[in-house]
Amino acid sequence: MAELAPLRIVYLLDTGAEKEIAQGTITQDGMLETSKVLPSQVAAVETLVSELNASERVFTRDARTSPETGRAAMVKTPVERGMPGFLDALNETAKRFYKVELRFDPAVFAGGEQLMLDPSDDDDDDLEDDTPNGPDMTPEEDALTGF
Repeated sequence: MAELAPLRIVYLLDTGAEKEIAQGTITQDGMLETSKVLPSQVAAVETLVSELNASERVFTRDARTSPETGRAAMVKTPVERGMPGFLDALNETAKRFYKVELRFDPAVFAGGEQLMLDPSDDDDDDLEDDTPNGPDMTPEEDALTGF
């Protein structure tokens, strides 16, 4: 069972596009550490990492319907660090408050194959050159605009 999983921190733009802003590792109990950060995002990533690492508890939010009234209400459920579901709740918190997604493979902690980032590129400041190829987001000629 691995102690660390490779992590990508991806900013989710309002347009639906994504931008990788950092790489690093995450522990099974949700402690984040960065090894590469997009130069323009250093302060934002430092704040994100320090605040998430300082959280001993995060909350999930879920809409539930009362059986007596039939009305739906938002219910916040605390999840303590180290408890089952904490990593999912941490990622939900990162999305809700920071508009980022913590991308890692939780199967690594259960003994799955661990693919680490290439450490030989540590001296390269250009994070974008190290990102894996993603889907082609080039607009089609007949694509609708404004969405």
